[in-house]
Amino acid sequence: MLFILIFALVILILDQLSKLFIVGFFIESGNMLIDGLLTELGESIVLIPKTLSFTYVLNDGAAFGILSNQRLFFLITTIAICVIGFIVLLRFPQKHITLKISASFILGGALGNLIDRSVIGVVRDFIDLKLIDTITGYSFPVFNIADIFVVVGTILLAVYILFIHDKIYPPKEKKDKENG
Repeated sequence: MLFILIFALVILILDQLSKLFIVGFFIESGNMLIDGLLTELGESIVLIPKTLSFTYVLNDGAAFGILSNQRLFFLITTIAICVIGFIVLLRFPQKHITLKISASFILGGALGNLIDRSVIGVVRDFIDLKLIDTITGYSFPVFNIADIFVVVGTILLAVYILFIHDKIYPPKEKKDKENG
């Protein structure tokens, strides 16, 4: 469990530092923070043309801006998911590395966005993957480091549930047949 908490803390710190760094390049109050850079939300710094930009946006909803202005819902849901996740992890004495990494990713990312929602009321997003827009023609939402970890952690959790969990904890009827 200590591994999970330490790894989640590292992810949380990485997320918050990336957001502080990016805020240094963008404007929240209407005053220029660094002379010569962006002056408004939604403007972009192109890092790799047609591939990657930093576009600073404030998101009060979930992915794609769904459920906008539901701050209390997201605060309660995130706290509930973290608590339920801890309880579930405590019930599994043998934690496979995939489960540990998955839990760390989800917990660290969830706490990163929870801090944004509770402190400033919105989530700060800035990674604008223009490559998807270029290939598909559809605009992909701007996201942040915490979002990356939550998505990758969720994928790892699905892999664990689908392919690993039953090997560590066989279903009861399978155990009974092997013993009887």
